Amino acid sequence: MVTLIRGRMNTGKTTRLIDHYQRYLKGDGFAAIKLMAGNKVMAYDAMRLSDSSRCRLCVHGPNSGEVFVGGETIGPYLFSQDALDMIDEAIEQMIAKKTSPIYLDEIGMLELSGKGLDRSLKAVIKAGLDVVLTVRSDLVDKVIGHYGLSSVVMIDL
Repeated sequence: MVTLIRGRMNTGKTTRLIDHYQRYLKGDGFAAIKLMAGNKVMAYDAMRLSDSSRCRLCVHGPNSGEVFVGGETIGPYLFSQDALDMIDEAIEQMIAKKTSPIYLDEIGMLELSGKGLDRSLKAVIKAGLDVVLTVRSDLVDKVIGHYGLSSVVMIDL
């Protein structure tokens, strides 16, 4: 089963994903945690749900003082290839252990362009495991089409 938590930007999708995991304490995955300076997003950390461990996922702008080798960019964000590789490896291990559901936060334009967590999400779907995703409302149809999703349960914010 695929569950999509959908909403506009800054409507609490990540919080809802974490709450869903904490409610059932089943499965594993990653949430993208915003790091703010006042009203400005400075970076995101990838937080593993099962143990709350974190690594820097991306930074806002090239002037953040952090350098990521080989990272992808989308809009003003520069992504850490090391962090994406670590998440991919963890997802592979979850699939091998048949962990379900697998939680993935912020499936968006990066994945729709075949980057980011695209490979991992395709592997989870192919394995037939339950997955809980957050997706911006304006990208839901594109995500459903890109991944060929059917029988999707929607949680609206």
